[in-house]
Amino acid sequence: MDYLDQCDVIFDSPGGDRSCSMLLGNGDISLLIWVERNGNVVLELNKSDAWDEIGRQALIGKIRLALQPNLFVDGTPFRQRLHFREGQVTVAAGGLKDRVEVCLWVDANQPVVRIEIESKIPIALQATVEGAQQPAPSTDGNRVQWLHRNSSSVWPATMHLQSTNDWAAGDIDPLLYRTFGVAMEGEGMRAINHSTLQTVSAANRSIFSIHPRVSRAVEVEDWVRELSQQIESTNKKSLQQAHGEHQNWWRAFWERSYIQITGNASAEAVTRAYARQRFINACCGLAPDPDGGFRLEVARLQYWPMLASGDFAMMRPLFQMCLDALPMALQRTHTYFSHRGAFFPAVMHPWGSYLNSDFGMKRDGLAVGEAQNRAIRYHWSGSLELLAIMLDHELYAFTEEFSQSTLLPLADAIITFYDRHYPRVDGKVRFAPAQSLDAWLEAIDPLPEIAGVKWVLEGLLRLPQELVSNERRSQWQRLLGELPPLPMRRGSEKLGANYLIPAVQYDDLRSCENPELAAVFPYRIYGIGKPDVSVARRTFERREFKGRSALDVVQAALLGSVDEIQALFARGFHSFGMLALQYMLLQCDHERILILPAWPNGWDVEWKLHAPMRTTVEGIIRGGELRKLTITPEVREKDVILAQ
Repeated sequence: MDYLDQCDVIFDSPGGDRSCSMLLGNGDISLLIWVERNGNVVLELNKSDAWDEIGRQALIGKIRLALQPNLFVDGTPFRQRLHFREGQVTVAAGGLKDRVEVCLWVDANQPVVRIEIESKIPIALQATVEGAQQPAPSTDGNRVQWLHRNSSSVWPATMHLQSTNDWAAGDIDPLLYRTFGVAMEGEGMRAINHSTLQTVSAANRSIFSIHPRVSRAVEVEDWVRELSQQIESTNKKSLQQAHGEHQNWWRAFWERSYIQITGNASAEAVTRAYARQRFINACCGLAPDPDGGFRLEVARLQYWPMLASGDFAMMRPLFQMCLDALPMALQRTHTYFSHRGAFFPAVMHPWGSYLNSDFGMKRDGLAVGEAQNRAIRYHWSGSLELLAIMLDHELYAFTEEFSQSTLLPLADAIITFYDRHYPRVDGKVRFAPAQSLDAWLEAIDPLPEIAGVKWVLEGLLRLPQELVSNERRSQWQRLLGELPPLPMRRGSEKLGANYLIPAVQYDDLRSCENPELAAVFPYRIYGIGKPDVSVARRTFERREFKGRSALDVVQAALLGSVDEIQALFARGFHSFGMLALQYMLLQCDHERILILPAWPNGWDVEWKLHAPMRTTVEGIIRGGELRKLTITPEVREKDVILAQ
């Protein structure tokens, strides 16, 4: 794992503001860290379930650390480093005689942030929370505690606006009385007021801890008691043991999967970008945008690569969120459309409702359940992509419990929606009214819907016989037979004119997406070694928006367009670059393991990736030659196809 040291982010002077921050996290708690030019270390603390009265993601703490004497100022030797290997940030300054180092880490296993300060000279520390948070009562004079408590909630008005108030009457308001806040404590520190801790006396070593908590407490006192119990439980482990287990977690994370590319500067830049993006995914976890909206089309950037990385446990919060939102989705479908099934909006709160700004506060001229925001009015295909991710998760990390408790309830509801919602014309489903992603807002038979239902149904029908009832299997087979063909411009086969189109009919273009390529990704109907791949390649070449869609590089990898991939990487490595890089090395469908389907000459690589059926694939390429290929378990070697 030595290559990770080359991926670390290093600053040799204080960054000054939030734009120069470094990120730490454990998938629930996230922390931004920067050093101001005056030498203060500033921390912004977030927690994935800290939602305010109107459902926005709230900052739960901004903390300023001031050291005296202050060595973190311009002109003093300075280094701030984000250590990927250990999951920590260090800030160091001074010379041999007065060096000070601050080490910060968000515990990978416990809900706490630790700050350790070591120095050659005695250092005094002052920690101050900023903002308008309410002080929380504490009987411990060595702690500062604060909280925000939702004394009101937009939930009832939202449920009324969105015509789901009858259902909501039997559910718990997820916002009312939600209380989130933090306790700060430190060895040898005392509270000097309701917002500041400081050391009793300067010392060569200081330990400072931040304990966030979110819960729906009946009374403030209940939340304070829960927080105290949490701190007591966390502190049962010594700092040395907790830090060792934290580093072990990150070591296992990096050893579970990796891609290390060498050969030239651009290849090494891709290695750094891949490692950094995987680190970000692990830190941030499942959290809505600041406006409270959860966007699956954004979240998918984070979750698709977790399959080949083997980070299956990190995927569960997404699935659980949707499972928890399923009862509302079922009732909403019945209220809006008078049929069974469930759909999820393209943008929703974590508990499943539309954002009111999308649904529309003024309902004049809108039907019951009709979203005012036309960009998402019929944009429901994210539900199908969710199932596609879950089906791959099932293939990679099969557990019967997951299939029965999570996959099948969601699949049954979503597929039933598509079965019941649309009419039949000449025995085929007519997807209308509809839209083709958020690109073409008026469409009939959009390709993403047809490809998504087809891909998901075929995946569901491959599940073990004992998991699926005959009745459910018959429904799926019937619906599969009722799907229309993928929309296509058909010309002379001799001239090779066939290519996919966004829908049978489409109008009103609003974004730079290429929905016709959904049959390549996320629904991998076309690809290397599959029938009619020339149709998909022709579609890719003819796409309207070249280099403007985030999916371009993924679809290029699945189609083996190596030159296109390198050109896109040269323009920048965005979130989907991780998935593209994995597909360049490894493409899997069911039993098939296709090795090196789109790997460029001149790039040496050492990798370890995961494949379906709990398989790992490790390899080394040097000088264009495959020097090592290890398949675990060995029984899967028969399914390997070497593309080059």
